[in-house]
Amino acid sequence: MQSDERAVEYFQTYSDAGEPLELVPRDQVHAQGLWHCSAHVLLFNSVGELLLQRRSKNKDLYPNCWDYSVGNISCQVKPSGRALSGACMRNWDYG
Repeated sequence: MQSDERAVEYFQTYSDAGEPLELVPRDQVHAQGLWHCSAHVLLFNSVGELLLQRRSKNKDLYPNCWDYSVGNISCQVKPSGRALSGACMRNWDYG
């Protein structure tokens, strides 16, 4: 599927006080700097080095840049350990 054929992805947005507002298309959330939920996992090896990976050249934000390995914005409520574990497995192609 080409980028212009992708389904629109909606993010739950929040007020400055953390109150849920409305679902807004992803591109508008980023363009307007709206508050939204996200979870990030930083991985370090046994000597304290951060694991990074290069983003795809096809990404709309920061293509071909180095990035941490796991980020998940699709959470609608506080993510549980199980939800974060699932996101990690999907990002590493283990699940």
